[in-house]
Amino acid sequence: MTQLSYTYRPRRRRTGKDHQPPKYSHSLKALAIRDDKIYVVEKPQVPQAGTRIFLDVEGVPDQDFYYLIGLLVTEGDATKAFSFWADEQKEEEKIWREFLATLQGYSEFTLFHYGSYEIKFIERMSKKYESWFGVQFDWTPDWV
Repeated sequence: MTQLSYTYRPRRRRTGKDHQPPKYSHSLKALAIRDDKIYVVEKPQVPQAGTRIFLDVEGVPDQDFYYLIGLLVTEGDATKAFSFWADEQKEEEKIWREFLATLQGYSEFTLFHYGSYEIKFIERMSKKYESWFGVQFDWTPDWV
């Protein structure tokens, strides 16, 4: 591993239309393990909208039941926190509707989440409760 870590050389990144994300580098991984550091190959592009919404969902995966939807909304210097609780499985649709109603209150926003669990939550809930007051929730992530 030490030998491999000495072989890493950062390459120049091409810019333009056919810019590809960097491929996994075994030598960089070995260097990170050797130095006990985290290396960032390319700075991530974080969208900058006026409103930022941070989503966190808690649930019981083996029962297909979500009992908490947490939102933290930041607009400039103002911050609001929302939490939607379901004590029983039959209240799940209610918290989903409250979540959507809260999102509809903001015209343009960037939604941040902490992993694939929240993506699966949105996909499952939009299929489970297809329409809400005649409005179809269309989930299209930016990275597709």
